[in-house]
Amino acid sequence: MKQTVLLVEDNAHILKVNASVLKGAGYRVLCAETAAAARAELKREPVDAAVLDIMLPDGDGVALCRELRSAGGQAATLPVLFLTAKDQNQDIVDGLRAGGDDYLVKPYDLRVLVARLEALLRRAGAAAREPVQVRLGPLTLDTAAMRARLDGRDLALTPRQFAILLALVRAEGKPVPASQLYEVAWGMAANDEVRAVRQQVCRLRSKLGAAPNRNFLIETEYGQGYTLVTRGLRGAR
Repeated sequence: MKQTVLLVEDNAHILKVNASVLKGAGYRVLCAETAAAARAELKREPVDAAVLDIMLPDGDGVALCRELRSAGGQAATLPVLFLTAKDQNQDIVDGLRAGGDDYLVKPYDLRVLVARLEALLRRAGAAAREPVQVRLGPLTLDTAAMRARLDGRDLALTPRQFAILLALVRAEGKPVPASQLYEVAWGMAANDEVRAVRQQVCRLRSKLGAAPNRNFLIETEYGQGYTLVTRGLRGAR
């Protein structure tokens, strides 16, 4: 069965070209030129990933992504790739903090667009094919559903946040380099964009810290990576 991708782009020419390329790559494509149209498509049927333009006539992709993440359900873990003409660091940071998993700055190579999307879906698919639950005290990671629960509360992680947390849990208290976390979560070799890992870790810290149980901390080991520190808990199983 073909995977379905939602393209949200207000430039009709770019939308047509991207849709054609993704269809040629074997995807089923839904198109929307506004945030409102995107919401309608998502209500009409489930999709496997979304490619969002940041600048939209009735809002922006960052706000739409934030809305999806807070909605819960399938939308909370939907792989999201931003396409944007903005190349300012703060714009990129805002997109990642809103729950985005990756981004491309216009103009971009269409082959890179396909490769980035493939990496997002490969990461989500690999976890979905692994029907294993990993537990660490009150923290449960369901790799089949890509869901993380702490004291029974769904942490509403994105696919990349889930992949990063799973890697930290499996490291059993040892530091994991940012480059390794990038490879695990993005499905490709690390590059200069490892700052994206820092943003996802920041989001993870916020979600873990918002839970009633505060026995889980992600510490930065300078020069070594990130470590999941637990208080009074035994190893993962």
